[in-house]
Amino acid sequence: MDNHEQSEPSKQRVIENKSKFFQIFGKSCGLIIIICILLWNADGFWQTEISPLKNIQKKYFPAKYVSEQLKLSRVTDNNEIIANIQKRQDNKIQDYELQLAQMKYEEKRAKEKEFITQQKLDAYLGAENKKCRYYETSLMIIKNLRRHYSEDDIQKIITCTNHECEDIMSFKPEALTICNIKD
Repeated sequence: MDNHEQSEPSKQRVIENKSKFFQIFGKSCGLIIIICILLWNADGFWQTEISPLKNIQKKYFPAKYVSEQLKLSRVTDNNEIIANIQKRQDNKIQDYELQLAQMKYEEKRAKEKEFITQQKLDAYLGAENKKCRYYETSLMIIKNLRRHYSEDDIQKIITCTNHECEDIMSFKPEALTICNIKD
């Protein structure tokens, strides 16, 4: 019985060892399958530059290899299209920036012209206002002379040689509207 009792534990160990072996083997196979699936779906695996691996891919998986290479060429084509679009967009932005700079320059020149024109207008209006003050003062002097002298005496002193002078001397409305003078 001792022999039988001794063989029982060794049988038990053998069964346990077989069970552990199958567990390890099953886990290893599962891990290998997962690694293969990951490699199968990884783009870098199919786009490798390693010659032996490339040859294996071409020999054993030609359809997958060709489809992955086509995917790579489509990505390359798309990258070229995107680069062309980006280049055109950059050129348009550059054109718009140049147009904006030109418009800002023209705006600055227009403001400078406006400022110069405004200065000239102010100077001109200042000169015209000064003339109007002199004209108004002259009219007041003529009014004062009329109070002190008769019409005949004034005509002897001041002789008009043109139509405008006569309008001023007679205080006609046309002569007074020149500088918005009210009688």
